[in-house]
Amino acid sequence: MFTIEIYYTTGDSFNTYTEVEKIGAAFPTLELAKKALKSIEEHYTFLNEVENDRRYHHVMGSYDDMKKKVEELYNKDWYVDFGDDDKKDFEEIYEDADDKETLYAILNSSHWQISIKMDCGDEEREVRAFWIGYFEHPHAARVVVEGKDTEFDFSRR
Repeated sequence: MFTIEIYYTTGDSFNTYTEVEKIGAAFPTLELAKKALKSIEEHYTFLNEVENDRRYHHVMGSYDDMKKKVEELYNKDWYVDFGDDDKKDFEEIYEDADDKETLYAILNSSHWQISIKMDCGDEEREVRAFWIGYFEHPHAARVVVEGKDTEFDFSRR
């Protein structure tokens, strides 16, 4: 089995720490693990594009530009749908969107920003993106082999 380790910085207003943490999902093949790694990279890149548009341009562009960005989001393999039985899901909201404010709300929803859908072979799994947050900043990610035969800890002897 394979998984992914994320190297990231976290902390609080006064301290910064470097952490290494596994994502909590296992992949039966190296190919699926690499696909998940690519999804993490794409998710982070897309998130940065949305953040940069919002921060530095103060607007998300024209209505058509925003609509294209939302369509791009919905077509990502890693996109996690926000909807549940009690609410219209975002696709339904999007179909009814006729103003920039609704599209802006979709693009700035925290749900897709903190979750990634991954193909784990026999199931799709939603993984929380713990490496993304106010104090969290990812630095690297790598595929690792899981199992007791793949590592040794000298301090445990």
